[in-house]
Amino acid sequence: MVADDNLRTALTGAGLGAVLLELVRRIADAWQRRDQQKAQDRQKASAASQDAAEQLRRYLERQIEDLRRELRQVEEEADDRERRFRESERREAQVRQSVVEFATVVSVLLPEIPERAQRRLQAALERMRQVSGLG
Repeated sequence: MVADDNLRTALTGAGLGAVLLELVRRIADAWQRRDQQKAQDRQKASAASQDAAEQLRRYLERQIEDLRRELRQVEEEADDRERRFRESERREAQVRQSVVEFATVVSVLLPEIPERAQRRLQAALERMRQVSGLG
């Protein structure tokens, strides 16, 4: 009987040891799978974060390029307007100079022109001076 009890105890102990060993092995495997899953989740999160950062970078680069293109266009338009304004000022100065020269020539020649034509020319000169701003 004692041998049977010892055998039973040994078998029970061995069974319990085997069960405990299996339990420890399963817990270790579960812990390892959990760690692997965490590592995979971190990798996925990191990859998603990198992807989002790359998409944001590309978006911002496109926005910057669009703004640069728009700025160049605005600068070109401003340059064109400035050039046209300077050209109109130059033409205005030429017209004023021509009007002054014409008025001077007519004023010099006025005494040589018949009196009736003088009045008409004098009136025309006055209108031209008023319109041209030459006073």
